[in-house]
Amino acid sequence: MQDMQTGFEVVPRVSGNTVFLDMAPQREVPGALGPGSVQSQRVASSISARLGEWVELGGAGESMTRRDSGVLSSRDASAINERRVWVKVEELR
Repeated sequence: MQDMQTGFEVVPRVSGNTVFLDMAPQREVPGALGPGSVQSQRVASSISARLGEWVELGGAGESMTRRDSGVLSSRDASAINERRVWVKVEELR
């Protein structure tokens, strides 16, 4: 058994009515170098927003379209799968 982490960290900094969000998502998977190795992916970014405002941190999506047709029938199908991460920062007094 091996401990691996996936998720993200968000650190807010407030200046007046503006909040700055430093984000660092991380993903770990078993490594290709053998037992006990871990492959880690990490990226960092920053955004700013007004206090009390919902802001999208990011997301992922996929879509699929399929068309089947034959002599006597045809069928179209499509699917969309989206996941979004939003935060709202409010100052506690």
